[in-house]
Amino acid sequence: MGESARFFLRGCHRDPARGDGSTVGRGGDEAADDAADAAALFDVLEREVVPAYYERDERGLPSRWLELMRGSIELLGARFNTNRMVREYVETMYLPAHRAHEQPAGALA
Repeated sequence: MGESARFFLRGCHRDPARGDGSTVGRGGDEAADDAADAAALFDVLEREVVPAYYERDERGLPSRWLELMRGSIELLGARFNTNRMVREYVETMYLPAHRAHEQPAGALA
């Protein structure tokens, strides 16, 4: 499954009090996890997100969709932002590359 699908499932917020949030990567068989994640993504899109987007109130606004998005942003906005992204890139990409470059050539073998 592509990273955008994983992002959506991690970022999708329905109602954790009811226990209906989405989970990604249960461990074990990666191909089976990917297939289950893709099925869960399309199920959420098909049953909840897309209908909510096209369902309009008397003002012509997708009020249920807006409620879903506001709830997701309120709950997850602090996690999905550029500060986290930059920190994650620095920790997982840039610093390891920098450390590898600083090591003597023979130390990498």
